[in-house]
Amino acid sequence: AAMAFVTPLSVWFEFKDFGFSFSLPTEPVFFGMMVFFWAKVLIEGSFDRKLFREPAIWALLTLLLWQVLSVVTSTMPMVSVKYFLSNFWYVSCFFFMGYHLFKNPLNIKRFLWGYIIAFSGVILYTLVRHAGVGFTHKATGWVTYPFVENHGIYGAMLTMCIPFLLIYVVRSFD
Repeated sequence: AAMAFVTPLSVWFEFKDFGFSFSLPTEPVFFGMMVFFWAKVLIEGSFDRKLFREPAIWALLTLLLWQVLSVVTSTMPMVSVKYFLSNFWYVSCFFFMGYHLFKNPLNIKRFLWGYIIAFSGVILYTLVRHAGVGFTHKATGWVTYPFVENHGIYGAMLTMCIPFLLIYVVRSFD
Protein backbone atom coordinates (compact mmCIF):
# COMPACT_ATOMS: atom_id res chain seq x y z
CA ALA A 1 0.00 0.00 0.00
CA ALA A 2 2.95 2.35 0.57
CA MET A 3 3.86 2.24 -3.13
CA ALA A 4 0.31 3.00 -4.15
CA PHE A 5 -0.07 5.77 -1.56
CA VAL A 6 3.02 7.76 -2.54
CA THR A 7 2.44 7.53 -6.30
CA PRO A 8 -0.25 10.21 -6.72
CA LEU A 9 1.49 12.48 -4.17
CA SER A 10 4.81 12.57 -6.02
CA VAL A 11 6.40 15.75 -7.26
CA TRP A 12 8.90 15.85 -10.13
CA PHE A 13 12.26 17.59 -9.67
CA GLU A 14 14.53 18.31 -12.63
CA PHE A 15 18.21 19.19 -12.46
CA LYS A 16 19.07 20.30 -15.98
CA ASP A 17 22.65 21.27 -15.06
CA PHE A 18 23.34 17.68 -14.02
CA GLY A 19 21.23 16.04 -16.73
CA PHE A 20 18.80 14.10 -14.57
CA SER A 21 15.49 14.33 -12.75
CA PHE A 22 13.62 12.35 -10.13
CA SER A 23 10.29 12.10 -8.39
CA LEU A 24 9.87 12.55 -4.64
CA PRO A 25 8.85 10.59 -2.62
CA THR A 26 8.13 7.88 -5.21
CA GLU A 27 11.58 7.01 -6.49
CA PRO A 28 13.34 6.73 -3.11
CA VAL A 29 10.42 4.65 -1.75
CA PHE A 30 10.48 2.37 -4.80
CA PHE A 31 14.27 2.05 -4.59
CA GLY A 32 14.03 1.11 -0.90
CA MET A 33 11.26 -1.39 -1.58
CA MET A 34 13.32 -2.93 -4.38
CA VAL A 35 16.32 -3.34 -2.07
CA PHE A 36 14.10 -4.78 0.68
CA PHE A 37 12.39 -7.18 -1.75
CA TRP A 38 15.60 -8.54 -3.28
CA ALA A 39 17.27 -8.82 0.15
CA LYS A 40 14.26 -10.79 1.40
CA VAL A 41 14.35 -13.04 -1.66
CA LEU A 42 18.09 -13.69 -1.24
CA ILE A 43 17.88 -14.31 2.51
CA GLU A 44 14.72 -16.46 2.48
CA GLY A 45 15.02 -17.94 -1.00
CA SER A 46 11.33 -17.19 -1.42
CA PHE A 47 11.19 -16.37 -5.14
CA ASP A 48 8.42 -18.20 -7.00
CA ARG A 49 10.16 -19.76 -10.02
CA LYS A 50 6.81 -20.35 -11.76
CA LEU A 51 7.06 -16.73 -12.83
CA PHE A 52 9.71 -17.74 -15.40
CA ARG A 53 7.02 -19.63 -17.33
CA GLU A 54 5.45 -16.30 -18.28
CA PRO A 55 6.53 -14.85 -21.66
CA ALA A 56 6.34 -11.31 -20.27
CA ILE A 57 9.16 -12.01 -17.83
CA TRP A 58 11.49 -12.91 -20.68
CA ALA A 59 10.62 -9.69 -22.50
CA LEU A 60 11.32 -7.68 -19.34
CA LEU A 61 14.59 -9.48 -18.66
CA THR A 62 15.68 -8.91 -22.28
CA LEU A 63 14.85 -5.21 -21.93
CA LEU A 64 16.84 -4.93 -18.70
CA LEU A 65 19.80 -6.77 -20.21
CA TRP A 66 19.73 -4.46 -23.22
CA GLN A 67 19.70 -1.46 -20.88
CA VAL A 68 22.74 -2.79 -19.00
CA LEU A 69 24.58 -3.13 -22.33
CA SER A 70 23.51 0.41 -23.24
CA VAL A 71 24.90 1.76 -19.96
CA VAL A 72 28.32 0.37 -20.84
CA THR A 73 28.36 2.14 -24.23
CA SER A 74 26.62 5.34 -23.11
CA THR A 75 28.03 8.80 -23.70
CA MET A 76 26.02 9.98 -20.65
CA PRO A 77 26.68 7.24 -18.07
CA MET A 78 24.95 9.05 -15.15
CA VAL A 79 21.71 9.38 -17.10
CA SER A 80 21.94 5.80 -18.41
CA VAL A 81 22.58 4.30 -14.97
CA LYS A 82 19.67 6.25 -13.49
CA TYR A 83 17.43 5.18 -16.38
CA PHE A 84 18.38 1.53 -15.89
CA LEU A 85 17.94 1.71 -12.10
CA SER A 86 14.55 3.38 -12.39
CA ASN A 87 13.39 0.70 -14.82
CA PHE A 88 14.80 -2.01 -12.58
CA TRP A 89 13.03 -0.73 -9.48
CA TYR A 90 9.74 -0.35 -11.38
CA VAL A 91 10.03 -3.90 -12.73
CA SER A 92 11.08 -5.16 -9.29
CA CYS A 93 8.28 -3.40 -7.41
CA PHE A 94 5.40 -3.69 -9.84
CA PHE A 95 6.15 -6.96 -11.56
CA PHE A 96 8.18 -9.21 -9.29
CA MET A 97 6.95 -7.91 -5.96
CA GLY A 98 3.43 -7.40 -7.29
CA TYR A 99 3.37 -11.01 -8.48
CA HIS A 100 4.17 -12.20 -4.96
CA LEU A 101 2.00 -9.72 -3.06
CA PHE A 102 -1.13 -9.91 -5.19
CA LYS A 103 -1.51 -13.64 -4.66
CA ASN A 104 -3.36 -12.50 -1.54
CA PRO A 105 -6.56 -10.66 -2.61
CA LEU A 106 -6.45 -8.54 0.55
CA ASN A 107 -3.21 -6.96 -0.71
CA ILE A 108 -4.94 -5.94 -3.94
CA LYS A 109 -7.61 -4.18 -1.90
CA ARG A 110 -4.98 -2.44 0.26
CA PHE A 111 -3.07 -1.34 -2.84
CA LEU A 112 -6.16 0.14 -4.49
CA TRP A 113 -7.36 1.91 -1.35
CA GLY A 114 -3.87 3.29 -0.70
CA TYR A 115 -3.85 4.82 -4.17
CA ILE A 116 -7.45 6.10 -4.01
CA ILE A 117 -7.03 7.70 -0.58
CA ALA A 118 -3.85 9.54 -1.59
CA PHE A 119 -5.31 10.53 -4.96
CA SER A 120 -8.36 11.93 -3.17
CA GLY A 121 -6.03 14.53 -1.65
CA VAL A 122 -4.78 15.44 -5.12
CA ILE A 123 -8.38 15.70 -6.36
CA LEU A 124 -9.28 18.03 -3.46
CA TYR A 125 -6.14 20.12 -4.10
CA THR A 126 -7.01 20.40 -7.79
CA LEU A 127 -10.67 21.29 -7.13
CA VAL A 128 -9.71 24.04 -4.67
CA ARG A 129 -7.19 25.54 -7.11
CA HIS A 130 -9.58 25.27 -10.03
CA ALA A 131 -12.42 26.83 -8.00
CA GLY A 132 -10.08 29.68 -7.10
CA VAL A 133 -9.91 30.70 -10.76
CA GLY A 134 -13.59 30.09 -11.51
CA PHE A 135 -13.19 26.67 -13.15
CA THR A 136 -11.92 28.28 -16.35
CA HIS A 137 -10.92 26.11 -19.27
CA LYS A 138 -7.59 27.91 -19.52
CA ALA A 139 -6.65 26.82 -15.98
CA THR A 140 -7.05 23.09 -16.71
CA GLY A 141 -3.48 23.02 -17.96
CA TRP A 142 -1.90 24.01 -14.65
CA VAL A 143 -4.28 23.42 -11.70
CA THR A 144 -3.12 19.83 -11.27
CA TYR A 145 0.55 20.87 -10.97
CA PRO A 146 2.83 19.84 -9.17
CA PHE A 147 1.24 16.41 -8.65
CA VAL A 148 0.11 15.74 -12.21
CA GLU A 149 1.81 17.12 -15.29
CA ASN A 150 -1.35 17.89 -17.28
CA HIS A 151 -5.11 17.53 -17.26
CA GLY A 152 -5.06 14.57 -19.68
CA ILE A 153 -3.03 12.45 -17.28
CA TYR A 154 -5.21 13.68 -14.42
CA GLY A 155 -8.34 12.59 -16.30
CA ALA A 156 -6.83 9.16 -16.95
CA MET A 157 -5.98 8.81 -13.26
CA LEU A 158 -9.56 9.71 -12.32
CA THR A 159 -10.93 7.26 -14.86
CA MET A 160 -8.82 4.43 -13.43
CA CYS A 161 -10.30 4.95 -9.95
CA ILE A 162 -13.98 5.07 -10.95
CA PRO A 163 -14.49 1.34 -11.73
CA PHE A 164 -12.99 0.28 -8.39
CA LEU A 165 -15.13 2.76 -6.48
CA LEU A 166 -18.26 1.63 -8.34
CA ILE A 167 -17.50 -2.03 -7.59
CA TYR A 168 -16.98 -1.14 -3.92
CA VAL A 169 -20.31 0.74 -3.77
CA VAL A 170 -22.21 -2.08 -5.52
CA ARG A 171 -20.68 -4.74 -3.27
CA SER A 172 -21.46 -2.74 -0.13
CA PHE A 173 -25.18 -3.11 -0.90
CA ASP A 174 -24.94 -6.93 -1.03
